[in-house]
Amino acid sequence: MLVIGLVAFLLYCPTITFEYAQDDAIVFTDNQFVQQGIKGIPDLLTKDTFFGFFKVEGKETLVQGGRYRPASLITFALEYSLWGEKAYMSHLINIVLYSLLCMLLYSITKDLLSRTSLQKINKGLAFIIVLLFTCHPIHTEVVANVKGRDELMVALFGFLALYLLVKKKATIWNYLLGTICILISYFSKEHALVFVALIPLTLYFFYYKDQNIKKKYVGAGLFTIASFIFLIVRQNILSGAISAESMELMNNPFLKYEGGNIIPFTSGEKWATILIGLGKYLQLMLFPHPLTSDYYPYFFKIRTFTDPLVLGSFMVHVSLVVLAIFGLLKRRGWAYGLFFYFGFLFLMSNIPFDIGTTISERFLFLPSYGFLFAVCFITAQLLGKRSASPIILGIVCIILCLFSGKTLQRSQAWKDNFTLLTTDVNVSKNSAKALHAAGGAYSTKASSIQDEIQQKTYLEQSNTYLQKAVEIHPLYANAYLIMGNNYQYLKQYEAAISSYNTVLKLQPENENALNNLFVAYRDGGKYYGEKRNDLQTSFSYLQQAYNLNRQDYETLRLMGVCMGMSGNTQKAVEYFEKAVELNPENAQAHFNLGSAYRNNGNEEKGILSHQKAIEIDPSLQKKLLK
Repeated sequence: MLVIGLVAFLLYCPTITFEYAQDDAIVFTDNQFVQQGIKGIPDLLTKDTFFGFFKVEGKETLVQGGRYRPASLITFALEYSLWGEKAYMSHLINIVLYSLLCMLLYSITKDLLSRTSLQKINKGLAFIIVLLFTCHPIHTEVVANVKGRDELMVALFGFLALYLLVKKKATIWNYLLGTICILISYFSKEHALVFVALIPLTLYFFYYKDQNIKKKYVGAGLFTIASFIFLIVRQNILSGAISAESMELMNNPFLKYEGGNIIPFTSGEKWATILIGLGKYLQLMLFPHPLTSDYYPYFFKIRTFTDPLVLGSFMVHVSLVVLAIFGLLKRRGWAYGLFFYFGFLFLMSNIPFDIGTTISERFLFLPSYGFLFAVCFITAQLLGKRSASPIILGIVCIILCLFSGKTLQRSQAWKDNFTLLTTDVNVSKNSAKALHAAGGAYSTKASSIQDEIQQKTYLEQSNTYLQKAVEIHPLYANAYLIMGNNYQYLKQYEAAISSYNTVLKLQPENENALNNLFVAYRDGGKYYGEKRNDLQTSFSYLQQAYNLNRQDYETLRLMGVCMGMSGNTQKAVEYFEKAVELNPENAQAHFNLGSAYRNNGNEEKGILSHQKAIEIDPSLQKKLLK
């Protein structure tokens, strides 16, 4: 047990130096309730998990069904109260939780196997199963990402409840404590509810001969009552969010762009895509490479049942389900592993309801234990005494080394947001979200560096990714918005304006696009006037900026300068007069107006305006003498 705990800790020890990344903003760094510390806990308990991030009523229900997972957020709030926003502490806590989980799994697995035909090798086999679980690279996303705390808590407290239930000398106090643990598991993440079925199934497979089996079922009954308590609380908190259905591609993977509109998949396309996702899960369990944090549309291209991969996945999964049912009747240990695998995967499979993405590696965290249990159990049965041979143990060691190496390599991608997003886009090449995220990462990075050449390179790389994103998802408004910002930094104002206008066609009330469009017209006008000496284009841009915002001093100043340089002194006077009205205490505004008056032949008004400017700022006297 100590070896397993130490291996778990050492594997993820490098993550202590990592920053917050990806969805950590939702649950920690940008969550207003977590940032309030202990004071924010009441809000965390009474609102959707996403509310503290979006901060706007209604936005938290973008994902169908809503999300209610306050337990892990409460731990973050406690962290914030104790030592503020320190990523290394968040990562350290995740590592400790993972180590404790793996140690607990060994104890449980050893006890389960001692009640099977493999009881003679239960310690060794349990050690192998849990060590494979500990080292499996598929867990990197959960442990290395602070947000993965919810998955860790679901598993740790769910298994702790099972452990307390099956103890040889368990009392009613064990069952009550187990009920508290299972409630924490439920409040960590909804799919913990699978324990309601799997815990009685565990009793059926392994403890049916136990003298206290009836008491254990009573304890399992308490866990079921706890699940109803959670569901009632969840329903009351989320209320109408349960029936919400998103028609945004990034929140619903079963949509497609056709005929200029986003429409749902056909039934065949949806089920074919689900089967491809299930097949991908099996591949990742057996061969966890390559790994990515993003499987959004269209990581998997749209499939139909004519695709051999779809048919293959269908046949494999039907066979495994039939095999599990057969093993259930015979109480075979490997069948328990299959039920564990499918049980936890079912809720996250998009079969009972849409979960907002096709698949995710973190969804394999709990199912992976069942898969490894089943594979190792049936392998040990088939090999018999040979299962302890040097060759078999050598193969296991090689697999463990490969898993550990991949885990160490993959965890480095979670170092920070930029590293993660620019790494994973090389795997998720057809994911609009991954391309958008990488584009955003390069754009953000460009704004933080001083080297103009490097900045230009980053901005161009950003737009390369964003253009691919909108090819996949032509209605991706935020991708166009970031492209517009990049073009503006690059002083490609026509392209920037085109991007912002596209955003406004898709989202007419988008304030960022409206504000940035105004700035693009104003800065474009200044650029064409000062750098290109193209006064006609300059004024055209400035006129558009003025139409969008008639209360901007700088726009009026530039329009006045442009008219003055064009020889239209009367118009120059008009714009400088409006500028003075907007900013009467601005000395330069009065000075510009005075110069415009004089250029227009009104020497008297010119002198008065210049005098007013000098009263406000005496240093302008030198400028006037020149």
